[in-house]
Amino acid sequence: MKIGLRAAARMTDVFLRLMREDSGQDLVEYALFGCLVVLAAVVSMKSLGTRVTTVLSNVGSSLTSAI
Repeated sequence: MKIGLRAAARMTDVFLRLMREDSGQDLVEYALFGCLVVLAAVVSMKSLGTRVTTVLSNVGSSLTSAI
């Protein structure tokens, strides 16, 4: 498939314009920061969930042995 010189020049111009343009940079940074926050939340909730399970198991055992 052959493309003309004008089409190749247009594609090159579009590519160079995309390389210089940084309007989407803020959105990408916010997305990466959001992913980091979500990852930290998941890790902390997993640890917290284990601790809550342990506490509730101890409470259940105490109630069972008290009856």
